[in-house]
Amino acid sequence: MTGNLVDNEDYPRQDIDVYAVRFARNRIICLQNDHKTLMAEIEEGLHIVHAAARAKKELGNSSQLVSAGQGEESSPSFLRVNQISPRSPAEQAGLQVGDEIVRFGSINSGNFQNMQAVASVVQHSKGQSITVIIRRGDNTQRLNLIPNEWPGRGLLGCNIVPL
Repeated sequence: MTGNLVDNEDYPRQDIDVYAVRFARNRIICLQNDHKTLMAEIEEGLHIVHAAARAKKELGNSSQLVSAGQGEESSPSFLRVNQISPRSPAEQAGLQVGDEIVRFGSINSGNFQNMQAVASVVQHSKGQSITVIIRRGDNTQRLNLIPNEWPGRGLLGCNIVPL
């Protein structure tokens, strides 16, 4: 990258292809600049994500009203909660009997195929927060559900059935 391309008499060196070396150097410099720009964007995004996580941690795991997200408001429900065990992770998250689930982690009505997909999300998210968007009456709420071992059955402590 820094070696001379000319000899002692300022003529192009005969042992290398000067044009190819200059072209390659230029390409490497451009890629390095692109890399620096991309890394700066990633760093800025990480700051935003961590600031949001800190704010979420300060609020705790309480439920919050979903802001006017058109996709979530108009999405159809695909699951219903028909039983909640006392002191279970589901109860702690704020789920109630009769809640209709619009989104369960990455699963929504568009990609829901069977209950095995929900079980897979729960198993892979043990100890981690799952965003659950529910419809309770006319309100749509976003809950943070953390599947965990507890004295009762399962990781959630609730019974969910497809609609």
